[in-house]
Amino acid sequence: MKKLKLILGTSVLAIAGLLTIAADHIDAPAVAGGTSDITDFYAFQGEDTNNVVFVANLQGLMSPSATAGAAFDENVMVEFNIDTTGDNVEDLVIQAIPKNGKMYVYGPYAPNHTGLSSIVDESAALTIVDVTPYTSASPITTTNTSTGLIAFAGPRVVKDTTGKELPEGFQRSEFLLEHGFLDGIYERKNLKEQINLYIDLIQNLPIRK
Repeated sequence: MKKLKLILGTSVLAIAGLLTIAADHIDAPAVAGGTSDITDFYAFQGEDTNNVVFVANLQGLMSPSATAGAAFDENVMVEFNIDTTGDNVEDLVIQAIPKNGKMYVYGPYAPNHTGLSSIVDESAALTIVDVTPYTSASPITTTNTSTGLIAFAGPRVVKDTTGKELPEGFQRSEFLLEHGFLDGIYERKNLKEQINLYIDLIQNLPIRK
């Protein structure tokens, strides 16, 4: 089995130097912006082809001022469904559950139930990792020697995953704005006004008030 790396982030993740093989925007509008808002799932093959990286990005659309207060919702389980046979049915699952400042990661293991219902097999391989604080200078990781899984949870990307040293604050919206990756930062409530403004400018129409 390939080594697996699990990353759970409470802010936007910038991944460099890896091959993206999957990404999914799957969450429902009803939870958008809340503590259970899963904004993205990613899967990467590392520079070391024996490594596969799975990323779940939570609360990625928070306002910049709220990023430091981001936290995992203990009522939400994140599950990675891994299809190894191409039949669109999960053959392996990795389940991550936050509790008391730690992330409990079960798997990878073959589930007894597939589809929309999920049951945690507490006898499966368990990896426990402390959630890295927002102010931490370095990420906290845990390696499960029996499965090869490396787990990380928090607002930063592990250097070992990307093979690159990432600049301080790289995942914050202000950093992306300063370096030209974003044209502006707007609160969700102001998006309609901004979109209308851009449409009017592009079409050379009178700007709506």
